[in-house]
Amino acid sequence: MSLASGRYMETLGWMSLSGLDEPEQKPKFTQCYLDANRVTYEFHEGEKFDTLEGVQTSAKLTRAAEAFDIHHRLGVAPHSFFGYRVLSTSKESLSYLFTGPDGVFETIVKNREHSNPMLGIIHTTAMRADLYKGNFTSNDQYVTMPFDNFFQYVVDVPQKTAEEVLGILDAGGPDQNKAQLRQLRRGFEMGEGIPRDQNFHLGHDVNEYYLAWIRLQSGDHHHQQHTLMSEGSDSQTTKTSYEYGYITKDQCPGNGNGAIHTPLPIVDQTEYVATSIPQDSSNLIDAVFNSSMAKFILEALNEARLLTLSTLKSSPTHPNRNYTMEKDVKEYNTAKANEVLGLYAQSKWNN
Repeated sequence: MSLASGRYMETLGWMSLSGLDEPEQKPKFTQCYLDANRVTYEFHEGEKFDTLEGVQTSAKLTRAAEAFDIHHRLGVAPHSFFGYRVLSTSKESLSYLFTGPDGVFETIVKNREHSNPMLGIIHTTAMRADLYKGNFTSNDQYVTMPFDNFFQYVVDVPQKTAEEVLGILDAGGPDQNKAQLRQLRRGFEMGEGIPRDQNFHLGHDVNEYYLAWIRLQSGDHHHQQHTLMSEGSDSQTTKTSYEYGYITKDQCPGNGNGAIHTPLPIVDQTEYVATSIPQDSSNLIDAVFNSSMAKFILEALNEARLLTLSTLKSSPTHPNRNYTMEKDVKEYNTAKANEVLGLYAQSKWNN
């Protein structure tokens, strides 16, 4: 047997096998998926949950937290911001927090020494966790955006070219997600589970597999609720609400979830989001992006350049150029990705 749970240890998978000392009986396999918190663990373990090693480890972690001052408050978030529960254009979206008119790109990332308007582009997986209303601490800053990449840019991109970049990066977005969901559902129905290709085993595309799994849970839940209502089930039964969480189904009998959850809501959205470009075709644009995206941005810029080639040839101020890493990609500012949310909180959430 094998057991897989969660992405980043937000769920603990537990299993046991009993009856091996009774040859005349079939072995009994039990599995359970537990929410990652002390209350859950203590409930299942009982009074003997604390061990000397565990208490010592907790003390060391507490000292480390104090040394790194991870509970230092940087600001107070006025409301929660979500990665996949709402549309990327919603004011409750992490994407909008970055790309909105008063967002992180405009407030913190933008280099005021550059005269060109900015096209700020970011991949939605750069924001790894939801950001909740209330105190925003140094720890929250690293949990939400832990990567220490920096920001780079390509200067003097013709606006007509820049306007094509986001569409090229996002080509196939939601439709591709739906196709993946159909593939995943077929796999489960045939007993295959998630496709175990090379990317899966190497740990690549973690977010793609995760989101497809979440979509499957949400879709199954809404289908079940619709079925219950159409069959005239008790309205109280169909309206019962539980805390958001995972609903794990596997090939073993019974319910393996340690707690009953309502599946996480999820909205199809594009992989990349960007700030808006001022509507003045005479402008040259600075394309600004996280350094981990440089290769993909260059590919998109060169494809966009070809799409707009006939337009650019008519204007002598917009040279026909092929974008390369060595010639065109430069450092935009000194802020790192895992710092910008903290800087934004200090600037905007302390009024």
